[in-house]
Amino acid sequence: MLVTLILLALTYAIVIPSIGRARVQAAVYNSTQAVISTISLAKAAAVRFGRPSVLRIDSDRDRMWVEVDTTVAGSGVADTLGFFNFADQL
Repeated sequence: MLVTLILLALTYAIVIPSIGRARVQAAVYNSTQAVISTISLAKAAAVRFGRPSVLRIDSDRDRMWVEVDTTVAGSGVADTLGFFNFADQL
């Protein structure tokens, strides 16, 4: 019984850190994909509405979004598109 407990403890000691690394790698991958998607959204919004779009990155609050004037008349009122919060990924 003692040998079984020791083998079980060794297995957990090996497996638990690798699960933590996989979780961090997945969060980094997801965040990278979110940045790529948001940049693509900014480009597509600029082309679609024929106006400059702005990619806003708030590093203090770990979030980003795209702002673009989506009105037909071009009134200058920016709408927020593609809000993404990095804190949700952790």
